[in-house]
Amino acid sequence: LLIITLLWLGMLPMSPEQPLPLAALVTGCLLIALLTSVQDIAADGLSCRLLGPAQRGLGNALQMACGMLGFAAGEHWGWQPAIWSLTALNTLTLVQALAYREPAHARPAPHAQLTIPQQWQRLWRFWQQPGTSWRWLLVVATANACFCMAYGLMTPMLAGWSMGQIGQYLNIYGVLIATLSMGGIGLLMRRWSLARTMRWVLGAQILAVLAVILMHWGLNRHAPTALIVLCIAAYMAFYTPVDVLLPTLMMERASGSTPATDFSMQNGIYFGSGILISSAAGLQLAAATGYGTTLGIALLASIVL
Repeated sequence: LLIITLLWLGMLPMSPEQPLPLAALVTGCLLIALLTSVQDIAADGLSCRLLGPAQRGLGNALQMACGMLGFAAGEHWGWQPAIWSLTALNTLTLVQALAYREPAHARPAPHAQLTIPQQWQRLWRFWQQPGTSWRWLLVVATANACFCMAYGLMTPMLAGWSMGQIGQYLNIYGVLIATLSMGGIGLLMRRWSLARTMRWVLGAQILAVLAVILMHWGLNRHAPTALIVLCIAAYMAFYTPVDVLLPTLMMERASGSTPATDFSMQNGIYFGSGILISSAAGLQLAAATGYGTTLGIALLASIVL
């Protein structure tokens, strides 16, 4: 179904000479969001069963880094080449999925199969386990609060630049820096404990917000483009490790019987809260109080959290 949707999107007339097919574009994007989320739930559940504790950090780093590279490729290649590339990659993935057989240790035991009502109950009971109380829920919901608030302001602050410049520096060069940062933290997590990694990663978010504050200061004073690009690179390098660490911690808390449910629920809260904070809280607050005040609040939140 995903491949069919991509083929349809690839045939849409996306050229400056023709009107934008907005209704078809939105419909296709909604279908892709739905279909990839279902695929992702299954893949994440399988990863929880396949990857041991020492492999999860690097596994999450590879997954997130490859996703970041997809952003850069799409920005560089344009609409149709990106869509056709996605179609080819998903066709390859489909062939792999058809040929793949789960090893015995990754298969759920027959008694572990839950009914639909039991699955809904699992959504509540998960938070009543040791290590997944309201404190962990608070961590999942707020771990990306400060950098999401800052990230939501970066593109509006660059409004004086052309769309090509914003895409090039933020979605290509910035993404490449983020990819290297994710790979680095994935390797470090093979040597460091998760507790030690968390202290360093959450501390790095303070530096990420400071980089956006410096970028705002530089834009107001017409600083050289090189300084702004350096701030973007610093932000991407310092914020992205948390997107590797948190999924790894979520895997640690996913049970062997319902890993897809447990992991996806946590991950959904994590990314959903980030979207709400960046779009609802960050942008609305900036509209009411200005960029400086909003970034100051984001910096304070990064220190407190």
